[in-house]
Amino acid sequence: MKLFLLMPLVFLVSCSSSLFAQKLQVVTESYPPFVVVNDSDISGIMTQRVEEILNKGKLIYSINSYPWARSFQIARNQPNTLIYSIIKSPERISYFHWFCPIYQSSPVFAFKLSNNPIDINSISSLKQAIVGTTRHGINQEHLQKYGFDIKKI
Repeated sequence: MKLFLLMPLVFLVSCSSSLFAQKLQVVTESYPPFVVVNDSDISGIMTQRVEEILNKGKLIYSINSYPWARSFQIARNQPNTLIYSIIKSPERISYFHWFCPIYQSSPVFAFKLSNNPIDINSISSLKQAIVGTTRHGINQEHLQKYGFDIKKI
């Protein structure tokens, strides 16, 4: 899977000079080393690529970091909003206008502490464990595909 830069209404923004005056809201989450958040400073590999693309387009924007679920909700519900880093999935395709890939994603792994006796070598054994993930994250979607019971804690 690839991580994609998501830009709702990007074609309208880039094609219409009357919309250039509008400020683009960019949202993300802390995801080191790809997105590094230190107080109000947001940097990292993906942030740098996003800024390069937006600066080439001469767009006016601000980047803010929130917890993933909030960034996802803002991007789904507020116009003129871009979200990164987000993985494109069948469940998410209809929510957004997908613009361009900005980074090849890395694989996702399940880990446990060495002193934890629970077996996690199969999906069925993993279902017997308590598994933590990011709300509305791609990992939650993946777990739901395999029938995991998702509970808010």
